[in-house]
Amino acid sequence: MAKRPALTDITSLTNSSAINALSENWDAIEEAFDNTLSLDGSTPNALNADLDLNGNALLNVGTIDVENLTLDGQTITDITAVPEWRGAWLTATSYVKRDMVKTAGNVYICLEAHTSGTFATDLTALKWELMVSKGDSGAGTGDMLAANNLSDLADDATARANLGLGAVAVENIVPVSKGGTGATDAASAIIALGAQPLGSTLTSLESLSLVAGDILYATAADTLVRLPKGAAGQILQMNAGATAPEWASGGDRILLAAKTASASASLIFTEVNAALFRDYLFKLRGVMPGTTARALQLEVSANGGSSWSPANYQTYISGSEAGAGGVVDVDTVIGALWSVTPADVSKAVNAHGVFGELTIYDAGVAKRTRFIEALNYDNANSVFCRGSGTTNDAAVHNAFRWTFSGGATVLSGEIEMWGIF
Repeated sequence: MAKRPALTDITSLTNSSAINALSENWDAIEEAFDNTLSLDGSTPNALNADLDLNGNALLNVGTIDVENLTLDGQTITDITAVPEWRGAWLTATSYVKRDMVKTAGNVYICLEAHTSGTFATDLTALKWELMVSKGDSGAGTGDMLAANNLSDLADDATARANLGLGAVAVENIVPVSKGGTGATDAASAIIALGAQPLGSTLTSLESLSLVAGDILYATAADTLVRLPKGAAGQILQMNAGATAPEWASGGDRILLAAKTASASASLIFTEVNAALFRDYLFKLRGVMPGTTARALQLEVSANGGSSWSPANYQTYISGSEAGAGGVVDVDTVIGALWSVTPADVSKAVNAHGVFGELTIYDAGVAKRTRFIEALNYDNANSVFCRGSGTTNDAAVHNAFRWTFSGGATVLSGEIEMWGIF
């Protein structure tokens, strides 16, 4: 916009001075129009000085045609020449002219548009040009070079102190006395430290040559010795001086099972070991029937209890009965299965069941199995009987079942089974 012209007021046209003033006013108006931009593009339509918008925006601008452009104090001569940072170079990526990337510590600028393949190949094809090289390692005083491993430091003692290292840092092999291993490999370190190798025999056992079944015991604090395994059937006991364990042959039997009846249909024993035992001993304590006047029976099995009592079992019982008339001998032969008492075992209040022992012979070998018994029980009187029996089958018998005749339960009592060597 042109500046407002200064005009002179004219009060009369009767003299020449007023006419001069009017001419001067028209000159001022003409000059003001000459200093005004024409909106329709006609003359005058050009600036002869800088245009200050006083902080206001320039709106609705179409094409700007300038010789140079200054943005925030920076003169831009060619906007298309401004590079664009793309970060780390990537393969299979589209790049255009003036894109900048970084690879191997260097910065490159793209010279022509392309889709990247292998960088070395693209560089050789002049698709990239080095713009900024990776900096070199310093070589001045005080620089620490990786290749020198700090050997270029003038005062390594000061360097160790700055790093918080002690004198041990200069040791090639740190001795055990200074907290090291005294060696450069694991095997030597174990020896230097007096340590035990992982998975090896303990040092205190090195000369013991242990084998399966051996037992270790202490003869003093932290001192172990070997007790070789004993023979079959031996028992472990304390020696006469009560200082160490030892094997002894004093025992000829091992308790295999102990079972207590409580109105049980039967008491069954399968705890046999034919490889170790061929004979078994049964101890009876107060074995009483659930119904009075029953015979105590023992059945055997050659198939672990799947079936019982093969035919042709024979039992011979010879007993004595102490009653009001004195001692009476009774001889009984019973077939079909082993009845180890006559059928008169009582369950009366004053009766206490069957007591005694019965030994099975050759159950663990393929021979006829036999038994010998010595039992005592009550009926109307106190009865003591001795008996024996055998089977007609030559088999290894591996299960035993105690019952009472007539399907009576085993009301109470205990039976132990012992293996005899």
